[in-house]
Amino acid sequence: MGLISKLKDLFNKNIECSIDADANIIFPLKKKKYLFVKKNIVVKDDFACVLVYKSRVAEVLNPGKYKINSENLPTLFDMADMHKKKKKGVKKIRADVYYICKKEFKDFYFISDSPFVSKSNEMGKVKGCLQGICTIKAIDSEQLMRCVLSKLSRPNIKKINHLLSLIVGNVVNKKIKKLKITANELLTNAKSLEAVINTELEDAYDRQGIFVKDVKLKAVNFSKRYKKKVGEYMAHHRRMVRNSVNPENRVRPFQYVSQNRAMSQNSAPVVTNNHVVDTATAHDEFKPFKICDRCGVENSIDSKICNNCGKNF
Repeated sequence: MGLISKLKDLFNKNIECSIDADANIIFPLKKKKYLFVKKNIVVKDDFACVLVYKSRVAEVLNPGKYKINSENLPTLFDMADMHKKKKKGVKKIRADVYYICKKEFKDFYFISDSPFVSKSNEMGKVKGCLQGICTIKAIDSEQLMRCVLSKLSRPNIKKINHLLSLIVGNVVNKKIKKLKITANELLTNAKSLEAVINTELEDAYDRQGIFVKDVKLKAVNFSKRYKKKVGEYMAHHRRMVRNSVNPENRVRPFQYVSQNRAMSQNSAPVVTNNHVVDTATAHDEFKPFKICDRCGVENSIDSKICNNCGKNF
């Protein structure tokens, strides 16, 4: 069956969406660059097909089956000047085909390279780039494709996913700056800030043609210049939390990473400012922890009971 399917794909001149497209927000069709007149373009449910001619969006097709002709694809035929070429016997158009999945993608990892700047009495001025996960969905296929083409000359899956993660992360950074959220608040109380940030992000991605929700902050990347300052603050904060075990005073420590970290084998690598940063784990000295309400002892973030007194979390 594998050989037969390959032969069918080789001689099949119809444009169809492959199975791999389900795992990507934007899936570029690499093999078929030509659209043959009178053949078909098939668009599955929950997908849209965007036809790009010379780096310009020509057509956006909703789910259905379309015959390649001037009636179904008028803009593409005009841009390719097919009315004159048809008289010369030309029966195909060279164009790029992109399938856009309209489903929600959960746990989409975002990064940022445009840092936020914050000032506080505790830490002074610091710069950082946030990283985390969110739920993302394409809502305007044409606008999303225009946004990608304006940034990338030759889009592929890897470049497109990296660009989308940067778009999401950089907008989050801008909102942090706009809301005047300080770095020490992010480091010590990110959980309570997520609801505020999500409310601010409701209409923030309309220009990019995407909708983002359920943003969860996982790490903040500081450069070497601010590493010592952040480390001193976190060490002081841990001592304060250890001495005060009331639930109202306990806050969730936030992970942070520095740009000189080496990449871990079990974590997702993120490229930021030409450095590979491991965001799956926190700094060796400042891993997330739980503090027991009864005895005040620090426990691992994954612990279900206190290692000292045995209380259930």
